[in-house]
Amino acid sequence: MNVFVRALWLLTLPALWLGALLFAALLLLIDLACWPFVAARRRPDADRAPPTRNASIVVLNWNGLGFLRDLMPSLQLAVQRCPGDHEVIVVDNGSDDGSAEWLAAHHAWAVLVRLPENRFFIRGNAAGAAVASRDILVYLNNDMRVEPDWLVELLRPFGDPDLFAVSSRIEMQAPRKETGFTRCFVKHGELRLVQPPGTAGAPTPVLWAGGGSSAFDRQKHDDIGGFEELYEPCYVEDVSLSWQAWRRGWRTVYAHDSVVHHAHRGTSTRVFGREPLERLNWRNRELFFVRSITDPRLVLQHALFLPWNLRKNARYAGVPLAHAVRAMFAAVPRLGAAIAMRQAMRRVARRSDRQVLAQVPLPAGGEPRPRRPQLAALRPRLSHVIATHDDLDLSLLPSFLIVGPQRTGTTWLARNLGQHPQVFVPAREEIHYFNNLRHRGRWHPAHLPPVQQDLAWYLDQMRVPPAERARRERDCLRRFGRGFDPVMRGDGTASYAAALDHEVLGDLMLLNPDVKVVLMVRDPVERAWSHAKKEFVMLGRPIATVPDDELITWLDGDYVQRCGRHRELLATWSAQVPAPNLFVGRFSQLQQRPRELLLELFRFLGVDADPRFVPADAGAVVNASPESPPPPRVQQHLATMFADERRWLAEHGLS
Repeated sequence: MNVFVRALWLLTLPALWLGALLFAALLLLIDLACWPFVAARRRPDADRAPPTRNASIVVLNWNGLGFLRDLMPSLQLAVQRCPGDHEVIVVDNGSDDGSAEWLAAHHAWAVLVRLPENRFFIRGNAAGAAVASRDILVYLNNDMRVEPDWLVELLRPFGDPDLFAVSSRIEMQAPRKETGFTRCFVKHGELRLVQPPGTAGAPTPVLWAGGGSSAFDRQKHDDIGGFEELYEPCYVEDVSLSWQAWRRGWRTVYAHDSVVHHAHRGTSTRVFGREPLERLNWRNRELFFVRSITDPRLVLQHALFLPWNLRKNARYAGVPLAHAVRAMFAAVPRLGAAIAMRQAMRRVARRSDRQVLAQVPLPAGGEPRPRRPQLAALRPRLSHVIATHDDLDLSLLPSFLIVGPQRTGTTWLARNLGQHPQVFVPAREEIHYFNNLRHRGRWHPAHLPPVQQDLAWYLDQMRVPPAERARRERDCLRRFGRGFDPVMRGDGTASYAAALDHEVLGDLMLLNPDVKVVLMVRDPVERAWSHAKKEFVMLGRPIATVPDDELITWLDGDYVQRCGRHRELLATWSAQVPAPNLFVGRFSQLQQRPRELLLELFRFLGVDADPRFVPADAGAVVNASPESPPPPRVQQHLATMFADERRWLAEHGLS
């Protein structure tokens, strides 16, 4: 959407606000007029427990072969460990990546439903539900991996007549707040959906069961009508389904011990792109409100605060306000269907909106705030980081670091990972912030701009500039058919590996305890010689003209030797970084199998491991040094210097 089109949409905002106020009044008048007919035909549902705990598990897939490779083995184990007669149904939504063929060849135990085209989330899941034959219906996204006891714990709560659904605990592979512990609060007339951390213990009431990780009483699910086509193609349909169940007097609960691991919008973002996806989400939230909320005060407040809420949501999503306005107009053609469903719901409702909200209050502490460390509280524990302001946005800290050491492919990794539609790496290669904190300038390359020591400066480097966001959005749409959605941002600085001592590394981990770290290993003799060639070339001295004694003196330098002591580097970083967050790669992988290395890193970072996101020129060499072997005397010196290191690397499979 260009600037001119955005301006046109914004000009309609006053008319949209007036229309929303008039529509709210009209909606309440319709409710009042329909009340005698609703009251005369009331028929609340009877409460019945499902006859068995046998489950039909529906997995919806579109071009998700990489996801299925992770999901299906874990799902097979979970089904085998759960007593009962269960079935797995995989609905292939017109994939062209070989997903269906792979399933037929490797997982014939699962029922495969092949659709001729992509019917998206709601109609695709409906196709799976249509062939399901068990008493409990489980919807599972394809970008999941389940724990062995996932199904056992998911089905355990069923048995009470008023139980409608059970939600799994969601562990995210990227910094996006989904937990499965779903609640909401009302502010400025808006139902704000949140997912605070869940707690262990008995099943706890939650507002909705997510449509990709939950189990439903099949009879109750069908009585409501399942995921409604009002929300076609996807989003908010699961919130609406559970809200209707709560209004009918049924319950949805959270099972903390039923665990799934989820990628970030693994398929949806690929299909729609980021900004269209946000518009779809906003449109469907508005339709949900019209279809579901009958409390007069909430209806009027919602209309009154509409411009405020649109602006807030647009800022939170990081997209222009015009997209939110456009989403509201997109809801208009479906309002008639939403009103009809609203009146039908009133005939079976046993709870009011306020009573539903009272069933699922927020945990102690009230309205949730962004979960980020408070700098003022951390300041006394920081040794070297300088912060002149306490209100810095620490969510801008990198979610991953490529730390080198030098001449192990740091620049190559940053450039190739930075082309992934879910990854942002600043245009300034090698920021060198942390290695300038304690020993300012000691390991800072002379050809790079100076570094400021204030944390605010570093956070500014990690922001996505508007022009860069627009460029990446266009590029991702052109290359991949999806928008730019930077859930991971990284800093690739090759000197971090050897230059950061335990104090600076402690500051880093205190500020950013969940950061993921990529550390590469290369034969120390090859690495040192490559390092020397690059440095002397940058000084304008071809390596062949440098005397052996001068080369040996340079190679004996403290920093050069530090970069080659991989055993010490691994010990330093593994002492501070949790094992799941530390990726140790081999330079030989980068040279021989660059595509496989990138896909492995995609999975480590928790972004979509789609082969399309590996750049076509991934095999191209970056920052190549001149092809020239070391002189015999220098070669012997390096071999002696790093003999123990090479032996250790070979013993640990890192050579």
